[in-house]
Amino acid sequence: MKRTKRNETRRQLSSRLNLLLISGALVSGCGGDSVADLNSKARTHIDKGDFQTASIELKNALQKDGNSGEARFLLGKALFKAGDMTAAEVELRKAHAAGFNATEVQPLLAQVMLSAGQFKKVIAEFGSVKLQDQAAASDLGTTVASAHAYLGELDTARKQIATVLQQSPRHARAVMLDARLNVNVTGIDAALAQVKSLVAAEPDNVEALLLLGALLLQGKQDTAGAIEAYRKAIAVKSDLVEAHSALVGLLLAQRDPQPAAAAFDAMQKRLPNHPQTRLVAAQMAVQRGDFKGAREHVQHLLRLAPENVRVLQFAGAVELELGALVQAEALLNKAVQLAPELISARAVLARIHLRAGQTDKALRVLRPDSDATLSDASMLALVAEAYLQSGAAAVAEQYFARAVKLAPKDGKIRTALALMQLSKGRSDAAFEELQAVSAAGPDTTADMALIAVRLRNNDSVGALSAIEVLERKKADGATVGALRGRAYLVGGDVANARKSFEQALTSNPTYLPAVMALSNLDLADRNIPAAQKRFEAVLKVEPKNGPVLRSLAELKIRAGAPREEVMKSLAEAIKGDPTDALSRVLQVEYLMSVKDVRTAESTAQDAVAALPSSPELIDALGGVQLQSGNTQQAVISFNKLVQLRPGSPQPYLRLGDAYLRAGDVTAAISSLRRALEITPNLLPAQRGLITLALKSKNPEMALAVVRDVKKQRPDEAVGYLLEGEYRAVMKEWDAAIAAFTAGLSKRDPVGLQLRIHKTLQAAKRNAEADRFAATWLKDHPKDGAFIKYLGDVALSKRDFAGAEQRFKELAVLDPENPAVLNNIAWLYLQQSKPGALPLAEKAVKLAPDNASLLDTLAQALVAEKQYPRAIEAGKRAIQLLPDNVGLRLSIAKVFLNAGDKALASAELDHLTQAARGSPAALAEVESLRALMQR
Repeated sequence: MKRTKRNETRRQLSSRLNLLLISGALVSGCGGDSVADLNSKARTHIDKGDFQTASIELKNALQKDGNSGEARFLLGKALFKAGDMTAAEVELRKAHAAGFNATEVQPLLAQVMLSAGQFKKVIAEFGSVKLQDQAAASDLGTTVASAHAYLGELDTARKQIATVLQQSPRHARAVMLDARLNVNVTGIDAALAQVKSLVAAEPDNVEALLLLGALLLQGKQDTAGAIEAYRKAIAVKSDLVEAHSALVGLLLAQRDPQPAAAAFDAMQKRLPNHPQTRLVAAQMAVQRGDFKGAREHVQHLLRLAPENVRVLQFAGAVELELGALVQAEALLNKAVQLAPELISARAVLARIHLRAGQTDKALRVLRPDSDATLSDASMLALVAEAYLQSGAAAVAEQYFARAVKLAPKDGKIRTALALMQLSKGRSDAAFEELQAVSAAGPDTTADMALIAVRLRNNDSVGALSAIEVLERKKADGATVGALRGRAYLVGGDVANARKSFEQALTSNPTYLPAVMALSNLDLADRNIPAAQKRFEAVLKVEPKNGPVLRSLAELKIRAGAPREEVMKSLAEAIKGDPTDALSRVLQVEYLMSVKDVRTAESTAQDAVAALPSSPELIDALGGVQLQSGNTQQAVISFNKLVQLRPGSPQPYLRLGDAYLRAGDVTAAISSLRRALEITPNLLPAQRGLITLALKSKNPEMALAVVRDVKKQRPDEAVGYLLEGEYRAVMKEWDAAIAAFTAGLSKRDPVGLQLRIHKTLQAAKRNAEADRFAATWLKDHPKDGAFIKYLGDVALSKRDFAGAEQRFKELAVLDPENPAVLNNIAWLYLQQSKPGALPLAEKAVKLAPDNASLLDTLAQALVAEKQYPRAIEAGKRAIQLLPDNVGLRLSIAKVFLNAGDKALASAELDHLTQAARGSPAALAEVESLRALMQR
């Protein structure tokens, strides 16, 4: 009983104490400094760099008045200075919502978003904002220009900053950004003079000192000067995180750990809790090779700033080093989605794809068709590596040459000089130089360039020797094996090529270049099941490997698998990698190949909805819309393509085609002219302009384009070809023949002899055409293209005997050509000559999945009264091309002539539905039906 009373007394005492404490807190909260006083103190702390104390004062202010816009603004500023961008953005938006002065809030909010890597959001939200205060407007304008610059939109950034400087010529941030943007235009010396002038006028301007350090380092390789500039900036403002980061990074790059460690200690002491300090710690961990330690730092940063593209990029690079390709790809994909034009992030993502052997993905990320993004030597080298891995050695060599030309003071300058020597024909000296560069150190750039050149020159022995050097440098085993396999293929040694590709797969069983190469060898042997097994083996390890699933679907298409099976395989590829546009494009192309335009269009629309920023899919959708006659929608699609790839001429070519089909010749001409502004010697655009000029009865324009081509390509035949075509349209026969004839002595005169013969025939000068053909064949007896052309001319005139003679001549030159054998067999059938069957059988043996060849074989079997085999061949042809009305009409005749009226009747019933809209086909169906009923 006493204990109960004592406990009750304690509870009462405790309640009173709590009440007193609460009361005291309330009294304390209601008294003391006012909100204005607390805000004033916070401003002082911010100016002194004491952001933690400032934040405490401001949180106290907000306890008193949660609607204080000034307190919210100052708290956002303190958080920004402390490096917490996410929280800073939240507070600044609350300040803006509370009605605080937009002149102060909006420029700072834009800077916060810029620092967080939200470049597109900065432009969308502040690009059109107009502020009355000139200083604030200039500050905001500079931030928007910076966002454009980060996205690679340099022309827009330059225009924006020029506008700012017109209003505020001495605005420091604008002057500095102008110097950065124009350093490649006006030169490093002009940019340095601009910044040094600013530093002289404002010696305590730490941002100017930062830029001075960067320019000295990057433009003059003046490491000592850059270090001095960063140290001066830190002396002015000891908590300047950018200067600390730059200084530590520069010292780390010098491979001298002690000064770097001392600089980092100073940074950590002054900015112990700043995210940038942790990022530098992660960089130092990477320098030591401690990638797991770097991962811990980066994971913390990702929790603080999950959408900071720089953090995402660094995190992806760390995961790449740890071999976590899936995590690395996810992080870099997010970074690229947030900032598609951020070159450094795309470069790391491309490296991930290359390590996985996915060269097609790497090239899509690198976007080599858009020259605006390829002004960086390291990116060009990556593009070259991707092309080399994919087997395009000639293209790889071009990109290696461009890479080293852009960076002549880079350590790879000797490689650049060697490649230049090669381009000028001084091959011996060039090869010696490349080999010397290769032997000078562990870098593999010279080795890869040397291999590319050797492969391009079909020098198998030289390439193999260079690959051995690369292998000794401990290059990736899968890469070495695949390159060695390509070298053997160049030398015609298929057996050793197979062994090398197989060895590549022992290093990395899922290395796609090796898998693809082996599957191509299987296909060359007509062994589709073996090729299929190779892809299935990869899928056992990586069941969701999109490129492999796509390749498997391509094999099934090639093998003529049923539509349901192909579509299922394509659906699995898309499910395996929903971000892979190529699988979706293949699906659309397959549907178009089987003439299902309606389903193809809806499939393309769904694909674009899933991946709205995919140029490949938008291009595919536009193509389907053109085929379906939906030209206005095609114009809309190709305009979107132009927006996605403004630096590429190809979208303008597609847009020109769409405008032409829509009947808008003027717009089509404008689109082609835009393509030529980007690439002045783009032949498809020039050809199109000539055609459109003639269509719009503007021969002067057409002739001007022809003259441009001849001027741009004086040693090539193409200019003479275009002139001849133009003269032929104008019925200037002698001038046309003269142009074609002049072109024969130029480079690549392919097809000009055909043009001369056609022009003579068009001019009704048939005897002269015959004399030209006889003379040409006497001088060029192995010109298979001309012989085939003459055979086709004879066929068009139903001169079966003349056609037979030409195709037999062609068969002597190319005895294993199935199309030639098929044509001879068909001509025998038309003339009721014996010998068609063995030729048709040989043609089908050479190309077993060609429906046209099977059609001829079926006819030949009927002629020999081998009806069961004829019916079997006819069924197989229909299976391969089920939607081809002409083929099915021919096979219906086969069934009828083979005496199987049931099959013939069923086929005719199908054709009655399938041939709707074609009166000629329907008439033939009815004729066959009448014949069957006799």
